[in-house]
Order: sequence, then structure tokens, then C-alpha cells
Amino acid sequence: NILGGFGAAKAASALLGDTVGGFLGGLANSVSKAIYSKKKKVTDSGIQIIGTTLADILTGASIEAFNYADVKTTKKIFGITSSTKVNRTKEDLSSVFEDQITGVFKDAANALKDASGAFGIDFASSIGNLKVDTQDISLKGLEGEALTKELESFFSKTLDDWAGALLGAGNTRILEDFQKVGESAFETMLRLASETRTFSKYAEILQLNFKAAGVNAVYATQAIADAAGGFDKLAGSLAVYYDKFFSESDK
Repeated sequence: NILGGFGAAKAASALLGDTVGGFLGGLANSVSKAIYSKKKKVTDSGIQIIGTTLADILTGASIEAFNYADVKTTKKIFGITSSTKVNRTKEDLSSVFEDQITGVFKDAANALKDASGAFGIDFASSIGNLKVDTQDISLKGLEGEALTKELESFFSKTLDDWAGALLGAGNTRILEDFQKVGESAFETMLRLASETRTFSKYAEILQLNFKAAGVNAVYATQAIADAAGGFDKLAGSLAVYYDKFFSESDK
């Protein structure tokens, strides 16, 4: 689960669901009071995210967001429709929720910055390619867990896009090659970076002839791990060797 390592994202999703519910409750009350010559219907509702860049977020900007509802009004004269129009009603999302959304992206950026080094990526020069798109998160008809999952998918898609943008079109295949079932592109990038750093550290300590760097190091680490029966087994074997054959002074 992409949000497993980002508890703030899951919390933000649940709280956003609550505030959307309150907004729609008030809207439903006003729609029910429409005069008989008009028929009003909510055709869509949810949260509108105003786009920004990660560079702006990291320099202090907050994500701007609104509750929204699209209301279709149909006017009738003597039972015959005379006009139909759709108007969007918006309400500012609390700054508390906006800060929570912003915090999720800041945490993700720090994780990607750390992972970028293992892939040989200059994070600072690539940050201009990372953005949050302006978009509507449609939540109409959703409640409870279904609503929360829809909000989580917004975070998931954005972070997956960031991982792809950092690697560039020529290197995204590496994520596809080693992605596990149920794992997002963002999670795959973080895991591969962690495993590559771990193996590289052991290779240095044990004086192994491991000279690969960047994407080549990631591929080499996974090839060695595959031969060993998986990365967990590889790391376990290296740890046992280190403990048994290195003295306390060497350690």
C-alpha cells in the first residue's frame, strides 16, 4: 500500500472525506428548497485541487483546494423545459486540510530525493519536472472506505508520476522489471534504492569487487539478489558473514 509509509496521507484522506460529507449535507438542504418551477440536481461533487509545482511546495507554498459541487438547474414553464445550466458551487477547504495534503507531498519529496542518489539522479536539477496537476477528485456517491480510497488514489497517482518523471522515459523500464504485485511505481523506486544502498554498503565493508553505479548498480543488485533467492536472503547471508568473520575491531 503506497500510504503504508505515509500515515499522514491516510489520515488526510479520512479527514477530507469527513469535511466533504459536511459540505454536501448543507448543499443538499439548499437544493431541496428550490422552488417548484426549478429542478436542481447535483451532477458531480468532490475536491478540486489547484495545481502547483514541487519546487513551490518546498519553498513554503501550500496546496490550494476546494470542496465543489456541480449543480444542474432545469427551469420549466407549464411543465416544459425552458433552460438547463450547470453551476459550480465551491467552498474553501480548511487550511488544516490543505497543510496536511502539502505535508504528504513534502514527505514524499524527501523520500524521492534520498532514493534519487541510488539511481544516479540529480534531484535538484530534476525537481522542475515534478508537479501537482489541477484536477477534480470526484467523490459523488462515495462514502466511508470507498471515499477514502479515491482520495488515496490521488496521492498514489501523483507520486507515481513523480517517480517516472525523475527516472525519465528511458529508465522507467527498471520499475516495470522489478515491480512487485500490489506495489506502486513510487514504492518500487524507494525499495530498489534502499536495497541498492544496502548491498553497496556491504560490498564496501566486505571489500567485494562491486563498481557499478546509478541505474547499473540497481540492475546489478537485483541480479545478485535473484541469484541468492531474493534480496532478504542475500542481505541475511551478508550479515551472517560479516558477524562471523569480522572481529569487533574490524567492525
